Amino acid sequence: MSASALMRAGKMIPHILTCIVGIFVAGAVSGATGVALPLIAGPLFLLTYSPVEAVALTALCSITGQLFSIALLRRAIAFEFRMPLLAPGLLGAPLGGALLTRLAPSMVHYSLGALIVLGGAWGLFQPTARTPRPAGVASELLVGFTGGLTAGLVGASAVVPALWCTWRGLSKEQQRAIMQPYILAMQLASLASLTASGSLSGLLLDDYTVVLMPLLFGVGCGVTCFHFFSSGIVTRAVLSLVTLSGLVLLLA
Repeated sequence: MSASALMRAGKMIPHILTCIVGIFVAGAVSGATGVALPLIAGPLFLLTYSPVEAVALTALCSITGQLFSIALLRRAIAFEFRMPLLAPGLLGAPLGGALLTRLAPSMVHYSLGALIVLGGAWGLFQPTARTPRPAGVASELLVGFTGGLTAGLVGASAVVPALWCTWRGLSKEQQRAIMQPYILAMQLASLASLTASGSLSGLLLDDYTVVLMPLLFGVGCGVTCFHFFSSGIVTRAVLSLVTLSGLVLLLA
């Protein structure tokens, strides 16, 4: 191996280690909360990959993590496929994917960072509802469409729906029952849209295989912790991580 090849390999090692550690943390938080993997993995991948590649890799990891955690929790949680959320979301995801391929990378960085910080900070300062609030059809349709749009645009479908669940005062089980099938559907739609546009490369699958095992191990650890956390702790953890991941992206 030549000296230049050795130097390139040496530069890649910190990047690989960062991705492995980062995706393990993202998987663990996602396993514990059900919603946070794209919010942590998305900013991490955007530091290294182009926006299209980062969104696609985030979608792959999110789909894998959601399927694994749903399988682990299938006996504890009755998951819901809510069409007023899913249907408009599936319309918004391709639109977001089309916008992604046309926007400058810096605009994607700052748009995602600002969305995450504002949404997370707003949620943290909201009082906790004592009794669950009912879901209005109009608000549910709007939340579903917005989540799909942000899934295609920046790989983060959970920000607005998570804030909506928090505002409604849902328990940790109710939040996961609604959010996990929704996130799974939006990430599948986002990935399908990017694949159809020819924006993905085969090299991305190689990177996905590198982070697969840390991702699964992290999700497994997080799901184990989920049973020991109260609904209030889970909600505050989600909102705090939402805000922190957005700040990292804005300041990077």
